[in-house]
Amino acid sequence: FGGHHTLYSKDGLNATVAVIADRHGFRTMHINAKADASNASDKSVQLMLGHLPLLLMPDAREALIIGWGSGMTAGAVLAHPLEHLDAYEISPEVVEASHFFDAENGRAIEDRRLTLRVEDARTALARPGRAYDLIISEPSNPWTSGEANLFTAEFYAHAAQRLRPGGLMTQWFHLYDMDTETFSLALRTFSS
Repeated sequence: FGGHHTLYSKDGLNATVAVIADRHGFRTMHINAKADASNASDKSVQLMLGHLPLLLMPDAREALIIGWGSGMTAGAVLAHPLEHLDAYEISPEVVEASHFFDAENGRAIEDRRLTLRVEDARTALARPGRAYDLIISEPSNPWTSGEANLFTAEFYAHAAQRLRPGGLMTQWFHLYDMDTETFSLALRTFSS
């Protein structure tokens, strides 16, 4: 309808993922029917989320991204002289669908510095493991089932334990579809 067509659609254990293209070639990744990434309006935000923390911490050597999405944030991070990037994505369908954004993410999935794990980041961070200079958390909907677990004080405490001294964590929040009370709660929890 309206010149849109489906490039990818798959139901998975944790999510239903689709990539829709319009007649102009703009592609949008939908996760559980919500647009979560695109090569149009969201592109600058996805790239900024990768570049901004590395501009603040240019000496970072090891980083972690929580949530793969289109892979554009990872591509932005890997444009910097990082030694290693871990990424966690709970849905294998998101990883598959991200290939429709290879032109925008610079084929980040093929970068030898990347280790992409299809597993729950919350569980992974609760285990002992690698320390990071930088952690970037991309999930943006604290009210969504599953994603809500990535906005808890316990999750942030696990993340803080995995940061090296002087490390930096960034969390993507959006203001649309979020009331003031929810936004304030999310910021207070992150700050705690």
